[in-house]
Amino acid sequence: MPRLVILSVAAGAGHVRAGEALAEAARERGWVVDHQDALADAPRWFVRAYIDGYLALIERSPALWGCLFRSTDDADPQARGQRLRRWFEEHCLNRLVRRLEEDPPDAVICTHFLPAQVLAARQATGRWPCPTWVSVTDYGVHALWRHPGLRYAVADAASAWNVREHLPQVPVEVTGIPISRAFRNPPERTAARQRLGLAPAGPVLLLLGGGLGIGDLDQLAARLLALPQKPQVVVMSGRNEALRDRLLALPGDGRLEIVPYTKEPEVPMAAADLAIGKSGGLTTAECLALGLPLLAASPLPGQEERNASHLLEHGAGLLAFDAAGVLGRVSGLLDDPRRLETLADNARRLGRPRAADDLLDALAADLP
Repeated sequence: MPRLVILSVAAGAGHVRAGEALAEAARERGWVVDHQDALADAPRWFVRAYIDGYLALIERSPALWGCLFRSTDDADPQARGQRLRRWFEEHCLNRLVRRLEEDPPDAVICTHFLPAQVLAARQATGRWPCPTWVSVTDYGVHALWRHPGLRYAVADAASAWNVREHLPQVPVEVTGIPISRAFRNPPERTAARQRLGLAPAGPVLLLLGGGLGIGDLDQLAARLLALPQKPQVVVMSGRNEALRDRLLALPGDGRLEIVPYTKEPEVPMAAADLAIGKSGGLTTAECLALGLPLLAASPLPGQEERNASHLLEHGAGLLAFDAAGVLGRVSGLLDDPRRLETLADNARRLGRPRAADDLLDALAADLP
């Protein structure tokens, strides 16, 4: 059986979740799988600077992050600053590469661009013969993902065009973004609502806070509960106990359900008519797999804006930049169930619940 190494980086949960989905699908095939943090052997100061710096930047200064995203996407890869950055990052990941070279697997999949960049540099010198795939975890391909000599699995046809435009010689497969196999067979809507203690009839809104329950979701939940259409509101509060306490203090009139961190996110998502939250790549892919329209709320400049653009282009979601925009769009949809149903149908057509298996099929065909 093939021995597969999956390399992720915990800069945002999506890269790790994509790796977990691929590991889950590969183990079901009987493959030997090693899902690793690509920064596990890197210097601690580099890990803290790389991950904490990124998280602090997107939380405290999203506009600055947007400028950095655009400038690095447009930069000449052969410019001195870019070559110096790559050399420095490759030096910090030397231990990872040496460990892989000592016991090379049959194939590698990178769900983050950093290990892909490092292995591509090694391959360019002839020191890395192992087939290496890159699973791009957004609907769009930033320049940091693109490296010659690798194989690519991307979310959609437009992303494939992007890769081929810059790297005409590399193999590219349109597989979708890998998500958990649970999204292939989610519970039926009535059963999902019953599990959550929701009424079987009437609109259900799902507020997504991510694993950390980030955002003023209690304030937004209170305003959604006050809408004249009387929707039920489910809030995924993650591990944020303070948020959970604030939500419990709301007068929900029995229409508020709080879901803390769960390993079964497909259940509240299957119960909902509309999701409201950030348009991360994995969140977007999961919503599409379930036919769940996503109202992208204040998307982060850069990758989240590109994901939201994908939804808007195909009529599978909406966009709002503040609470008033969210409330206005939600109220309009609740007054127009046919439009909401159209959004759901479009989302379902875009969904790729088999993305992880499709990527592994392409990888298997590539093995000797």
